[in-house]
Amino acid sequence: MEMYHQVEMSVVKRKVMWVLCILLSALPALFLASLIIRYKVDIPVLDQWELVPRLEKFYNGKLTFADLWGQHNEHRPLFPLLIMLVLARLTHWNTNCELAVIFVMAVGIFLLLIYQMRLSRIFGPGTVNWLIPAISLLVFSPCQMENWLWGWQIQLVLNVFAVTAGIVLLAHPSWNWRRYTAAILLGIIAMYSFANGVLYWVVGLFVVWTMLRKDRPALKTAVPIWILTGGATIASYVYRFKRFEGYGPLTLPLQYPVEYLKYVSAFLGATCTGLVDTNPVIAGLIPGERGILPVCAVGAAGVILWVTSVVLLLRWRIADFNTLLPYVALSMYALGSGMIAGLARLAFGVNQALSMRYVVFSTLFWVSLLAFLYLLATRYELSSANHRKMSQRRVTLSARILIIVILCLVISNARHGLQFAKGRHEAFSEAAETFRLLEQGDLTAANIRYTAFELVYPEPEVVEKRLEVLRRYRLSVFRNM
Repeated sequence: MEMYHQVEMSVVKRKVMWVLCILLSALPALFLASLIIRYKVDIPVLDQWELVPRLEKFYNGKLTFADLWGQHNEHRPLFPLLIMLVLARLTHWNTNCELAVIFVMAVGIFLLLIYQMRLSRIFGPGTVNWLIPAISLLVFSPCQMENWLWGWQIQLVLNVFAVTAGIVLLAHPSWNWRRYTAAILLGIIAMYSFANGVLYWVVGLFVVWTMLRKDRPALKTAVPIWILTGGATIASYVYRFKRFEGYGPLTLPLQYPVEYLKYVSAFLGATCTGLVDTNPVIAGLIPGERGILPVCAVGAAGVILWVTSVVLLLRWRIADFNTLLPYVALSMYALGSGMIAGLARLAFGVNQALSMRYVVFSTLFWVSLLAFLYLLATRYELSSANHRKMSQRRVTLSARILIIVILCLVISNARHGLQFAKGRHEAFSEAAETFRLLEQGDLTAANIRYTAFELVYPEPEVVEKRLEVLRRYRLSVFRNM
C-alpha cells in the first residue's frame, strides 16, 4: 500500500512539473506578444515603401511575375512579397497583420525544434523536458525586436521557418519520398525569401547523403535530384542578378581576414550579448561605441563549445551522428549565414554584424548548442564507452552551468531589444500622427511633413508621391477615408 502511494505521488509530482514546464515555455511567447501589441506602429517603414508600386499594380491588374521575382538588394523575396500583397489587399494594408504572421511563423519554428528533439529522443522517456523553456527563451527573445516589429522582416522569418522545416523532414529517422519532395519545395521557398537560402541546398545535400549513405539505391536517386533541383533554383536566382555598388568587393574578407572573422563571430554572439547603440531606432544595431570584442568573444566561445560538445558526444558514444545531424545542419546554416553576411556587408564595418535582424539566424546555432549540452548533462551516465578520466559529476555539472550561463546572457540581452522597441515606437508614433493629420487635408499643408517622411524613408519626395497611391486605394493611414 505504501509503495502504491509513493508511485501515485510520483505521478502527481511529474504532472505538476509538466504543467510548470509548459507554463514556463509559454511565458517568453506571451511576453513577446505583449511587447508586439504595446510597441507596434501601423505605418509603412523604410523598405516597406518599395511595396507601394507593386500594390498599385496589384490593384489595377498590372502586377507581373517580374514584379515579384525582381531583386531587392541581393534578395528575390518572391514569397514574402506574395504574403504581404495578399495581407495588404485583405486588410487595406494594416502592417500589424504582418507582425501577426511573423509571430505565428516564430511559433512554428519553436514547435518544429521541439518536434525534432522528440524525434531525436533528446528528451528522456518519462522525464520533464526542461530544455523546452530554454528553447522558448531563445526563439522568442526580444533581442531581435527589429524582426518582431517590422513587417518587412517576414522574409527572414519565413526563410528560417522553411529551412528548419526542411531539415526536420530530411533528417527524419523514417525516410520517404514525400518528405524529400516537401523539403525540396521548402528549399525553393527559403531561397526566394532571403538570399542565404542558397546555403540550404548545400546543407540539405549533406543531410541527404548522411541519411541515405547505407541505402545505395535511394542515394543514387535522391542526390542527383537534389543537385539538379538546387542547381536550377540557384540558376534562376542569379539570372540577370545585379550586385549593387557600395557594398565593397567580394574580396574584402581576403584583404581583411581578421575583421571578417570578427564579423562572423559577432554575428553568432549577438544572440547572447550586445552593447546598446546611441541611436538604434532605424538601423536595429545592438552594439555601440564601446567596442565589439566582447560580442566576438562570446561567438568564438560558442563555436569552441559546440565543437567540443560534438566531439565528446561522439567519442563517448552518448549519441550517434544521425542523432546530432539535424542540429549540426542547423548550426551549419547559421554559421554559413554569418559568412555570407560578412561577404556582402563587411564594407559597412564589423558592427553591422550585430544588426538585430540577423539574430533569427544565429539563434539556430545556440539552440543546437543547448541540445548538445543537454545531452552531456543528462546522458553522460548512459555512455557505454570506457571514459572515466573525467567524473560524471564534473561533466554533468559543467554542462548544466554552461546552459544556465547561456540562458542568463540571452535574458540579459533582451534589454537591448526593449530599448530599441521603445525608441522605435516613440519615433514612428510621431510619424504616424503626422500621417493621420495629412489624412484630413492636403498633403502639402503640413510644414513638418518632411521630418516625418525622412524618418520612415530616406527620400521624402518618394514618400509624398507614394502616399497618393495609398490615399487613392484607401490603404494604411487612409483606410478609413
